[in-house]
Parts: sequence; C-alpha cells; structure tokens
Amino acid sequence: MKGGNEYIVRDLNRPQDAMAFVAAKFMENNLAFKEFPVEVITWDEWQAELNELDEDYREFLVEQAIACSPVAEVA
Repeated sequence: MKGGNEYIVRDLNRPQDAMAFVAAKFMENNLAFKEFPVEVITWDEWQAELNELDEDYREFLVEQAIACSPVAEVA
C-alpha cells in the first residue's frame, strides 16, 4: 500500500477540473518521483466512506486532508 494525500477541492464543478487542479498545484513529476491523482469522489461519498472507518483512523484522515481551491485560500 502506497501513501498519498487526500485533497478537498472547492470551487470547481467537474471532477476532471478538480483532478487537473490538484495535479498542477501539488503533484511532483520528475525522473526520480512521479505523483498523480487516482480517484475523484464527491464530499458525500467521502463522508460515507469515513463513516465506515474506525474512529481513530477517520480522525487521522480528516486531520490530514488538504483543503484547496483555485479561487481562494482555504484555511
């Protein structure tokens, strides 16, 4: 199992736009290391997945998720 980050993208309507934004802003692509988004799900789908997890792991994922937007700084 490989690690990765979860991104919560706001202010975009299409999954492909969210994936392109995350790839352009956060992914590394060079000869030694390559990253790429592998899945796009809605907020509701993510919440449903979280509800199925152990509470400690769920809290970890929520704390580690990176909120981002192409139009505004997200805190």
